[in-house]
Amino acid sequence: MHSYFDYFLGAWFIDRCISDGSSMRGQALFTPSSTTEKHLFYAEHGTHEGPFGVLDFFKNYIYEIKSPHSFSLYFAAHEQKGEHFMTFDGPLGSALTAEHMCEKDIYQGTFQRLGDRDFVMSYNVRGPKKDYSIITHCTRMHPHR
Repeated sequence: MHSYFDYFLGAWFIDRCISDGSSMRGQALFTPSSTTEKHLFYAEHGTHEGPFGVLDFFKNYIYEIKSPHSFSLYFAAHEQKGEHFMTFDGPLGSALTAEHMCEKDIYQGTFQRLGDRDFVMSYNVRGPKKDYSIITHCTRMHPHR
């Protein structure tokens, strides 16, 4: 697998830890966009266990593959590309970092491919309104063909 598109494509288990002690577990699916060949639609869902009990969660993004060494995340409503979130630049085997400003809060993101079947995406969020970190470990559900 040499491209981000091929690497991400398919179904993944997600296991997310949040610095407040809560956790999220579920599934994510990367599917080709019906509107452009450079986009993958990302949809995740599962359960969040935290101080308020167990809740369902879901989130969507568009992953735009900008080049063999770059991808951007956009917020998404269904398959509609929304506001830009962050761009990761670098070869698939590298640890990549990116930042996003949301008013006065800063999101520092890291993407690390661990192998053909797993990767980690983490965010440290700091600012006057936010102070937490999120680590998501993704493991491929089925062998990629």
